[in-house]
Amino acid sequence: MRLLEAIAAHGSISEAARSMGVSYRAAWRWIDRLNSATPQPMVMTAVGGSQGGGTALTPVGYAALKAYWLAHHEIQAALDRIQPALATCLANAIAATPKSASAATKPRATPHRSPRRSHVASRCPPQKSTTK
Repeated sequence: MRLLEAIAAHGSISEAARSMGVSYRAAWRWIDRLNSATPQPMVMTAVGGSQGGGTALTPVGYAALKAYWLAHHEIQAALDRIQPALATCLANAIAATPKSASAATKPRATPHRSPRRSHVASRCPPQKSTTK
């Protein structure tokens, strides 16, 4: 998406690539992949000449940028909402782990099975201390 933003800002593949610190060839390959991934191209180019060429986003390119930023903001908002619960869950898991536990004694998920939800979830709700 940074490439699309840079193209929109600079109107040139070479300027967009330069602003991102990548080669013109790499930028051109990314554009080719983007254009191949959708039924209509995201980027249009005009061949240079005496008046120079140019590059611009198509309506599909602008729509892709808009969709990306909408999704980005929704995901960030969701992470902001659940961050306190994640922090509590992590703190509880750390508190429940003995300091002398070695890597060999820590529970591990097997490659073909994920940990049971009840095992993981049991550590996530805030736990009240029973000792005074």
